[in-house]
Amino acid sequence: MRTIIITVIGLLAGAAALAQGFLEEGVLNRKRTGVTSYPVYIISNLPERAVVPVMRGSLDVKRGHFRYVPLHDVGRQGRRKRDLLPMALGKNAEYVVVMDASAALSAEDAGRLAALREALFPGMPEPPAGQIFAFAHSAIRAKDEFQLFISVPHARWLPAVRADLAAALPELTSGIPYTFAHAITRTLVLTNDPQTRALMTGVFRYDDPQIFTLDEFAAFRDAGPAERRILALNWNGDEEITPAMAVQVLPAPLRPRCAAQTPDRMGITGWQRFCRQAIAQRFEEDGGVTWVIAAPTAAYLRALAAQVRRNRFLGGPYRVELCDLSYVDKLSVGVYLATPDVDRNRLVLQQRMEEIVGGVLRSKVRSMVSTQNWGQTLQEALGQDPETDNPFRRPESLRMVNQASDSDAVLLLWVKTLSPKVTHDMTASRLTRPYPAFTEPEPKPPNPNEREYIICGQHIYPGESEDARRQSEAYRRDYRRYEEEQDRWERRKWEWQRGAEQYRVNYEFTVTARPSVALSGYLRLLDLKGPQRILWSTEVELARTGNSYALNTIPVQVIGEGRDPRQPEIRADYRDAYTWAECTRAVNGDAIYGVGQTALLDSLRDGVHRLGENALWATDLKSWNLPVKRVRQ
Repeated sequence: MRTIIITVIGLLAGAAALAQGFLEEGVLNRKRTGVTSYPVYIISNLPERAVVPVMRGSLDVKRGHFRYVPLHDVGRQGRRKRDLLPMALGKNAEYVVVMDASAALSAEDAGRLAALREALFPGMPEPPAGQIFAFAHSAIRAKDEFQLFISVPHARWLPAVRADLAAALPELTSGIPYTFAHAITRTLVLTNDPQTRALMTGVFRYDDPQIFTLDEFAAFRDAGPAERRILALNWNGDEEITPAMAVQVLPAPLRPRCAAQTPDRMGITGWQRFCRQAIAQRFEEDGGVTWVIAAPTAAYLRALAAQVRRNRFLGGPYRVELCDLSYVDKLSVGVYLATPDVDRNRLVLQQRMEEIVGGVLRSKVRSMVSTQNWGQTLQEALGQDPETDNPFRRPESLRMVNQASDSDAVLLLWVKTLSPKVTHDMTASRLTRPYPAFTEPEPKPPNPNEREYIICGQHIYPGESEDARRQSEAYRRDYRRYEEEQDRWERRKWEWQRGAEQYRVNYEFTVTARPSVALSGYLRLLDLKGPQRILWSTEVELARTGNSYALNTIPVQVIGEGRDPRQPEIRADYRDAYTWAECTRAVNGDAIYGVGQTALLDSLRDGVHRLGENALWATDLKSWNLPVKRVRQ
């Protein structure tokens, strides 16, 4: 006999969860090979439609082997309607008792429940109020079966209970009483981003999360103590989060940031600086844990929240490095390289660079500027060493660039190495059409066993046996004819083979040159207004290959169909080139320099996309987070 009591607080929620199913055959191990399937009686104060479907699927009971018994029918069983249960406890039957403890029981139903517990679970401790509780012990008369009692404050934790009981199955079935209790933790979440809200729930087992929006700020603030508080905030959301609001909910170490209202020389207050960081921090205070996950944009907030969730809200702090470019209104674009011929047609190159940058940053900055002599100006103003913190040669070099660009910053592709290469190759093409194939089939000797209708009918050749048929005049005549045809066929094939061996095949080898350029360097944003010279930097490294160019053709003739031509030796006349001078001699100068410009533009494109993703621009900020001087304009 197996008996199970499941106590669920919350009638409606419990019924919905039970209808979805939370017990698994693997947990209870109801069906075993060679064991008879006993009748199952389901006793509950929940509706039959909420209990029977899940019990049938969870206990793996066949249809017709179970019966639902309402709690108010307990004690009215048997022929005289006086028995406690449908069958005596010692009979071959299984009892499943499912109770909703939150529902008010009448005095009669309370007495029936007490009788059930006394009969089925003697000695079971009282479940702690408001906690997850499970109790298991061996059945009264069965050594390999057990009784199970589960109490949950809310049905949504039943999957977690199921997982814990599955892990504890050896203890449940060992015959030793098993007790499990777990408190329900309270988590309060304040967020102004709907997508982040989903990342804040479903992480902790036995958790009671409460989600608050900014409209419910006061309710979150006054919600009282909790084991876990999470603030997931986008400082530039639809509604402003003022310092006066933040100081009421932020942990004590962060509250001084709310009072930093004095703007610096850029017109940015300390509070605004704090709101431009993307950081997730963990604080322990008031007996609980507070997580502050805050970022200046929704995209960075979601990236941070996902990172914290992947680490199951452990460790930290977690950061997303941002470059604050919110004060950059006017941007100029340029290139610095030690190979001046590569930027030939400088105006066209400059225009293409601005098109690439504009495609990514046009919505980020107010304008992009350049001058006719911009490339030459950068060549004269910048130093030779890209590794230095100050890239300008002299102080007057900065003023010269400022005057030429009239911009807040210059996006500079600083080429450290630009290595050309021309490799030679050879391809062969056949000019002569193939020698005609020999398609005449070889004659076949006559078959002495051949019949008129393949497998039936009389033999073509007379005779009772194969030897007799071979000696027949008809067979000997056909065989002489076959030998004559075979001789003529072999002669024709020999003549064909001789013609193929003497066939002249013309090939043409084409010598090709393929240019390529490998680039390495930096894409940097240089500050032209403030003291910080390099605002942002990323390494760029790529290689580009151009089209192949035909340099020469070499005719080769071979005698004999099927013979491969021998590739001519060209290394003495065509050597691979590795310098700009050699490459321009190996191929057209425009060809190798065109590949170099492609490498420049592609590296710029790759770097600009990184800049657009890892920088904070003025268009990302709302009015309350813009510099004071910008608001006054």
